[in-house]
Amino acid sequence: MKKVFFIFLFSFVLLSCSSTAQKEVNLKFTSGLFESWVDLMPGGEPKFYYAGEISVENLSDQDFDFPSEIHCSIMQAGKAVFQNKCNVLLPEGSENRIIAGNSTVNFILASESGHSYKEINIEEPVDLQFFYIKDGFEFRLNVQKVPVNKVY
Repeated sequence: MKKVFFIFLFSFVLLSCSSTAQKEVNLKFTSGLFESWVDLMPGGEPKFYYAGEISVENLSDQDFDFPSEIHCSIMQAGKAVFQNKCNVLLPEGSENRIIAGNSTVNFILASESGHSYKEINIEEPVDLQFFYIKDGFEFRLNVQKVPVNKVY
């Protein structure tokens, strides 16, 4: 009887430990068109914005919930100009869950709000470095040489 109990207890401990182990998520990111602009319309303080598309393909064997908010460093001439939060927007009716087994979801990454553009040389392109790190998951995407448009 003690032997059976020991095997059951040992099996339970093994199953408990294995269920909490994190599996690696294998995601493939592809960036689409990205734009940045400075809103120079009269009546308010000029602000810098950006937006663009990414496709995320889940190559792993488990579903993955993509974060609804990530961070972005705006870079120019190899230096960080500023950092802000970036919204992750989904097409209407879709979820941020990426189903396992080669499913793809398209997202829009857009600046949460405008930022003062005074630190940016609006005559030169910017690099956008998106990142998210939490619970062992790390996401990084660099979009280089995004022209800064002027909107009047």
